[in-house]
Amino acid sequence: MIPFGIIERSASGLPRRAVVLFAVVSGCYQWPVVTPDPLQTTAPNITAAAVDCDVPSARWTFDLSADAWTGQGKLYLSADGEYIEQHSLPSISAPADGSGDTLRRQLNIVATWRDASPNSSTAFGCSTPDLTGVMFIYSRDGTTPTDCVHFGERPERWATWNAALTCDTAIPEEPADSGDSGA
Repeated sequence: MIPFGIIERSASGLPRRAVVLFAVVSGCYQWPVVTPDPLQTTAPNITAAAVDCDVPSARWTFDLSADAWTGQGKLYLSADGEYIEQHSLPSISAPADGSGDTLRRQLNIVATWRDASPNSSTAFGCSTPDLTGVMFIYSRDGTTPTDCVHFGERPERWATWNAALTCDTAIPEEPADSGDSGA
């Protein structure tokens, strides 16, 4: 028995009674169970796509939206099948629950193909004849393509250039503004 007024210390330096009291109290306490929200685990599909070329700033912008997290994306551009550029499409925002993903790549336009740099610049100008492109998104593991869209002039040419880059889904064309305000 420990006499009143003398406190025996444990090896950690805490009073032995405090260590025992903590062990008893923490064993009786019901710790809350934290369950994270379930993540979307479905294969991502493209829900929206846009391609824009800003002539004054000499810059292309490629945007994709998906209905689940992606393993990023890839963009391929060519006008003749001989010179093909490949650029990544990184995720720029995604909800924490995995229910979507937004990917974007901006490319500055350079004078020649020798100056083009992956993920930074392109040799293709806004009015490059016969330019066509295809964008793919990948499963969360980044290895399996799950969806794609194509744009530009005669995208069926990808089948002869590189069959692995063939895609049957076109980015919907925006309706031309007729200038008629309806009044």
